[in-house]
Amino acid sequence: APRIVGPQQEQQQQEHPTQKHHRSVLARYLDARSPLDLGPNEGRVAPKTRIAYVPAVALVGRVARLRAVGGFDEAMQVGEDVDLVWRIVRGGSTVRYEPSSLVRHHHLVHIGDFLRRHAQYGESAAVLSRRHPGQVPAVSVSSWSAAAWAAIASQTAIGLVGGLGIAGVSIGLFPKKLTFVGHPWREAVALAGRGHVGAGRLLASAVTRAWFPLAIGSALVSKRARRVAIVAAVVPPLMERRHRRPALDPVRWTALSIADDAAYCVGVWKGSWSQRSLAALRPDFTAGRV
Repeated sequence: APRIVGPQQEQQQQEHPTQKHHRSVLARYLDARSPLDLGPNEGRVAPKTRIAYVPAVALVGRVARLRAVGGFDEAMQVGEDVDLVWRIVRGGSTVRYEPSSLVRHHHLVHIGDFLRRHAQYGESAAVLSRRHPGQVPAVSVSSWSAAAWAAIASQTAIGLVGGLGIAGVSIGLFPKKLTFVGHPWREAVALAGRGHVGAGRLLASAVTRAWFPLAIGSALVSKRARRVAIVAAVVPPLMERRHRRPALDPVRWTALSIADDAAYCVGVWKGSWSQRSLAALRPDFTAGRV
């Protein structure tokens, strides 16, 4: 699978800043955060990995292998490309993402079309969960990280100490698995620290991409829940902005990120209702066990 970029995305580095700002706000947002663009780093594609899917905008595959798995399932309205790739992987073949090959694709730059399409992406989660059990959780992090952040989210002194203590214990369990490196404790602190920070960002993102109705309901009756919801909605987009460096100010970037995630969340709940399944709303705390 190649990298899918917007029609002008390749020239962004050569554009003058004023030229960038002549493009619509949504176009500039999608240049940096399109779900079709999986970034510059190549790798193997498999469920619950760094590259969990590739879009079917452009794929190159062995015809015999595609026929062997039955090709696209025409009964699926959304998620048929993810389903195809996962069936290929499950059958023992390799799927790779190769971003050195670029394919241009026009973004949906009208806000209504954009939100509807991203809601449709959300609907696919429940369908894929039914076809590929356990592969589409709302979030996948270790139980250590989940427990640490849950304690910290309580916003109490005991919770803060408990959360830091849980994180500390998890770090202490790492060195025995890192005896092959020169400084196992140093590596343990670095790896576990990055892991807990990353898990916190994923948990916060799940609040807006899967559990937003629950977060809003809780926020209406609890000040602590309201603070958690605000942090979960604002911090991940700001962290992501530092990495992606979009041609957008923080306010509009954050507002569009929240709208994007909320639309996806609407789709997740709609799909879960139509499939009569909560699989896409459930977390997976078995990832990264020490």
